[in-house]
Amino acid sequence: MDVQNIYVAVWNARGLNNPARRSAVRIEVDDAQASVVCVSESKLQSVTQFDIAQWFGARFDGFVYVPAVGSAGGVLVAWRSEDVRVLASRVDRFSVSIHIVKGDGAAWWLTTVYGPTCDSLKDEFLNELRMLRAAIVGPWAVTGRRFTWSNSRAEPTLVKLDRWFASVDWEELHPDVSLSALTSSISDHCPILMSTAVASHFGKRFRFERFWLKLEGFMDTAKVL
Repeated sequence: MDVQNIYVAVWNARGLNNPARRSAVRIEVDDAQASVVCVSESKLQSVTQFDIAQWFGARFDGFVYVPAVGSAGGVLVAWRSEDVRVLASRVDRFSVSIHIVKGDGAAWWLTTVYGPTCDSLKDEFLNELRMLRAAIVGPWAVTGRRFTWSNSRAEPTLVKLDRWFASVDWEELHPDVSLSALTSSISDHCPILMSTAVASHFGKRFRFERFWLKLEGFMDTAKVL
């Protein structure tokens, strides 16, 4: 594995106030060996270090968040200082941004957003992104809600709600970046795992995805194979 590689897990958890969702997030974080976790729609008005240790593991010792308004919204970013250094952070109305670096690599900005569902706030949200672009210097990546959603039916409806965007200089900094969708049994949003570098000397590991069983024709195809 590349010593400069950073694994970032991104998830619209639809509320970390739900014990089942917290347990699912912990499993995904452990399986992915993520160094940074970005959660949108946390639905949390306050977060403590004790909470972070319970939800993600004791090795996550840094975090920053936007509190939910009532039971809506909320953004949380947590990281393991033994893996990455966060040089700076900023909290805005709809987003959390951290300036991150690993080892002697180049630093870059990571912004996690929760875009408003209310039409009257969309202009303010877009203006916040424009303001961030003007304020942030250097490579920049943006992820979060409203930027793969499944209704978990036999013929699923797939909508691109959660995405990863990056500036040109960020892509030049990480030419071997990898994005993959993880499974989720308790949220209709699929977690995303981003790896800044893929080690070429490792073969690609096969991973069975539980949601395949719900896809029409899967069992017939599996029997043929």
